[in-house]
Amino acid sequence: MTGESEDPPSQAAPDVSGRGQGSDAERQAARRLRAERALAASERRFETLLEAAPDAVVGSDEQGLIVLANARTEQLFGYTRDELLGRPVELLMPERVRDVHVEHRRGYVSQPRARLMSNALDLVGRHKSGREFPVEIALSPVHVGAGLQVISIVRDVSERRSLEGQLRQSQKMEALGRLAGGVAHDFNNLLMVIQGYVDLLLDEMDSEGELRSHVQQLKVTTERAAALTGYLLAVSRKQVLQAQPLDLNDCLRALDGVLRRVLGEGIELVTELQAAPAVVLVDPGQLEQVLLNLVVNARDAMSEGGRLSIGTTNVTLDQEFARLHVGAREGEAVRLTVTDTGRGMDEATRVRVFEPFFTTKLAGKGTGLGMSTVYGVVTQSDGYIWIDSAPDQGTTVEVYLPRADEGALPLPVEAADAFRGTETILVAEGQSRARGLLRDFLESIGYRVLLAAEGIEGERLAGQHRGAIDLFLVDSVLPGQGGLDLMERVAADHPQAKVIYLCGPGQGPHLGGRLRGLSVVVLKRPIPLATLAREIRKLLGEPGHAG
Repeated sequence: MTGESEDPPSQAAPDVSGRGQGSDAERQAARRLRAERALAASERRFETLLEAAPDAVVGSDEQGLIVLANARTEQLFGYTRDELLGRPVELLMPERVRDVHVEHRRGYVSQPRARLMSNALDLVGRHKSGREFPVEIALSPVHVGAGLQVISIVRDVSERRSLEGQLRQSQKMEALGRLAGGVAHDFNNLLMVIQGYVDLLLDEMDSEGELRSHVQQLKVTTERAAALTGYLLAVSRKQVLQAQPLDLNDCLRALDGVLRRVLGEGIELVTELQAAPAVVLVDPGQLEQVLLNLVVNARDAMSEGGRLSIGTTNVTLDQEFARLHVGAREGEAVRLTVTDTGRGMDEATRVRVFEPFFTTKLAGKGTGLGMSTVYGVVTQSDGYIWIDSAPDQGTTVEVYLPRADEGALPLPVEAADAFRGTETILVAEGQSRARGLLRDFLESIGYRVLLAAEGIEGERLAGQHRGAIDLFLVDSVLPGQGGLDLMERVAADHPQAKVIYLCGPGQGPHLGGRLRGLSVVVLKRPIPLATLAREIRKLLGEPGHAG
């Protein structure tokens, strides 16, 4: 029974053997499947990385034919992959260097080696449209089977080169500005002596005569030289600017007739001013000089006639704009655009256009200080200027000036009468001209004014005055003691007084809680007189209802 119940060895062996062979095959098949899947996943990762690469990746074989290109290559060079594959890699270069590159490529293939990206070589790429742009290239030889492929990483450095050029130009203008400022300072000292002796000579000479005529011509010439130093001071950004809020649109409307006369009959003037006010904080006289210089330059570039467009736009300069334009600042701005249809400029001229004494005009036709003056005024006004031009394509000048609040605009003179009053105001102002102006203006609209030139005098006047002082108009910087010191000393005796605290441009109030308990308004200079009258009235309340 026992023998009959056991499996015959001859039948069991094949079954076991058959099952073992099947497991090996399955395992081998599984390994192959895993390897294929891993390879496919690796290829997908490679393709993903290749397509996401920020630089162009171009692969070429030993004959220089393109066998690989990523998405960035299409964007950078303007060709589709179908247009690139199988074509010589020299397609991506300017025609003038292609023959030379063929020889370089053959030499590289014979002795392949990795080459890191570097700015030591002046390399240029060529877009399908024919546009050329600077590039940096890294090379890596890759052995594929028995053959060789060269992987080229191509980086567009147009933006970086542009920023480097702007930075160099900015540094050059800074150095030239310092030089011009030094020259102007020394020149002014010499002119002062010359003009002084000329005036003495004229005082001692007869009212008629040829000699007096000669000396008068000398006086006229020294005055012209003094005007030239004014231009140099503008270039060096060392002018004393009397900035005030104004609407650029109103300024352009007021100058319309002057600008048309400057342009002459052969040039059409078109103004495209935005409907909203374009309020900026600038020196009105210097702004007019900027506009006239830009218009004169445009006129000279359109000797055969043309069209000049002037426009204004309120814009917001973002971080990207400031990053791409050296010297520009983020924030709200007014853009003044001046575009002509003249002969334009090549790049070599464009990058030098703001340099002092640089001019493309014939000798005697220009000083070369017009555009450098524009640059100096705009820069000193915390603005930014940019020029776009090409030969026979005209020129566009963009001036960006920080935008000011519409509320800073001066009221019409007649509107000041709406803010008349009879209260007593103590004015503590260190500058004599400003002090006299404030007194005359406030008295003209009805206020009683106590006038102090320094903090100690202001404290004395406040102590001697028999009656209420309704408002203190205090300069932040006073001889002897500051405006805050003055107010702290008199606050106890005049707890109901209101305070207007005047700060200079760029200064902060820095009150630090020192005038707690008083109604204080901080105003930044310069402030239009009518606006000052409005602020005073707001603090004091309606006439007869002081509060």
